[in-house]
Amino acid sequence: MMLAHAGLGVIIIGIVAVTAWREERIVVMKAGDAVAIAGYGVGYSGESPLTGPNYTGEAGRFRVMRGDKEAETLTFGLAYVSRAKTLRIAQGQPDGTGIGRRKNIITANIDVMETGYLEIGSPSARELQVKVGLRGVDDAMDTSPPLHDGVFAYRFDRSWRDGGQIVMQTDKPLPATIRSVTPVFDAEP
Repeated sequence: MMLAHAGLGVIIIGIVAVTAWREERIVVMKAGDAVAIAGYGVGYSGESPLTGPNYTGEAGRFRVMRGDKEAETLTFGLAYVSRAKTLRIAQGQPDGTGIGRRKNIITANIDVMETGYLEIGSPSARELQVKVGLRGVDDAMDTSPPLHDGVFAYRFDRSWRDGGQIVMQTDKPLPATIRSVTPVFDAEP
């Protein structure tokens, strides 16, 4: 019993020591700003691109200095863009011909569920089209954006240069659930 009380005493001493010797400051910093905390200098270097296998975003860089020497460089970031690309459509030859007839993709129907924002396009498109998630003029701006269900059509340029692939991406912290992607073909006579 005495050992248990001694252990509780050690825990209390540890909590008091950690709290007493901790230094915490909340500051707003711009690129190039620095602040001194507990004998260290912390400088904000700015933002840089953050790129992963299926996302892009921005990362903040901080320098931690001890005297005149840089002790560490820290990078904090959050992925903002989630991007997915469908597989190539298996349709005969690489140019889209199958059974002697060339086929073109006219549209692709994308079925979404509870999706807040989604951009859709082909891999070679310069810009993706916003298909899901635009706010309406009558939507209240102080509420969460509406989530959408349904099928949205993406029109292709009637060529086979992207092999029937579709790119879908979102750069908003909103849900995007894709239930299916259905291509619609047109065969040449």
